[in-house]
Amino acid sequence: MEKSDVGTRLKRFMQKRPYIIFIMPSLALLIFLTVYPLAYGLKLSFLRHNLMKGWLNEFIFFGNYTKLIGDENFLVATRNTFVFVGSTVALTMGLGLFLALVLSIEFRGETPIRTLYLLPMMITPIVIGLTWGIMLDSHFGVINHILVSLGLLKFPLPWTSQISTALFSVIMVSTWGGTPFVILILVSGLRSLPPNLYEAATIDGASKLQSFWYLTLPLLKPFLLVALIFRIVQAFRVFDLIVALTYGGPANATESLTLFIYRQSFQYWRMGYGAASSWLLLGIIALISIPFFRILYKKVQE
Repeated sequence: MEKSDVGTRLKRFMQKRPYIIFIMPSLALLIFLTVYPLAYGLKLSFLRHNLMKGWLNEFIFFGNYTKLIGDENFLVATRNTFVFVGSTVALTMGLGLFLALVLSIEFRGETPIRTLYLLPMMITPIVIGLTWGIMLDSHFGVINHILVSLGLLKFPLPWTSQISTALFSVIMVSTWGGTPFVILILVSGLRSLPPNLYEAATIDGASKLQSFWYLTLPLLKPFLLVALIFRIVQAFRVFDLIVALTYGGPANATESLTLFIYRQSFQYWRMGYGAASSWLLLGIIALISIPFFRILYKKVQE
């Protein structure tokens, strides 16, 4: 194809879509801020790039990845991450669905209550972590004071500094902070469902449980999938909440993959090793999220 033909086609394309010229700066910025860092990180993952030893750029191919498989700290961080993700996603989805069903009913005084349940979404995770860290303190924390006063505990517990309770504490705080997002998505979905279907089901003698199981859940599936995908990605990316509450302790009991990547890259300056860890995390998130995206796409097409 001659250059003149390419130029003519490009000119026609721009004439039909003049808005492209306004999108190009944003697209270039997006490529610079996302595609380039990803590509550079992938390149680093194949190098022994340690800033403590100078700008060492030794090509080791899959050396960083094979080393990660035998790294006990990485395996512990992976296990903690999966426990955290599985627990917090299940709790936020279950609790969010229950509260969404309650709050989807229009009632007087709805606006202030809506503001209250959306409050955790307006607070940054680092502030949530610091606030709950004070509340869970074994000496002056209000949580221990309430539980001891009610007789549920004999003595205050060091929630965030005890191996047996540290990860549980992080999961509970993450559930408190993540549930409002699920409620918001599902309340919007519930209020968009056609009421005539429920009227027809009631006339046919369907109970509330049957209406929920055979009508509400199937119709709410796209909204559930959207909330689920966002929660999975957010849970895998948890960092500031853990830093504020436990900083990965005690004894790596709450070390997450994101915190492991941070330590390798910016504490030990093993940039290649940290880049390999981050690409493994990206691969895990993609493998888990892509099937849900496909299901969601099919639902939208239907």
